[in-house]
Amino acid sequence: MSATVVVLDYGSGNLRSAERALARVGADVTVTADPDSALDCDGLVVPGVGAFAACMAGLRSVGGDKLIARRIELGRPVLGICVGMARKAAPIPVSLRNTLTRNRPPSAET
Repeated sequence: MSATVVVLDYGSGNLRSAERALARVGADVTVTADPDSALDCDGLVVPGVGAFAACMAGLRSVGGDKLIARRIELGRPVLGICVGMARKAAPIPVSLRNTLTRNRPPSAET
């Protein structure tokens, strides 16, 4: 069975390029803004191209910012591309930041 992957459609981003690449490696890919699909899938891809402010407005309009945060809280995979990655790095609630810090693997430099 193929992994189910949602490419989050928030009105910006290289949706079709991401969709084709994922399908080529065997994923069952859906491009959608549906929050239930985005939460339930095996992997969420958040593409991004263009102006940061416009992408963020689009993400917020479909609840993408909350979807990303929720998936991270649940330990579910999220791949951000370009602005999508920048969104993942945006301020994280303190409770989640503490959890991520506790679960961080040891540094290779120690």
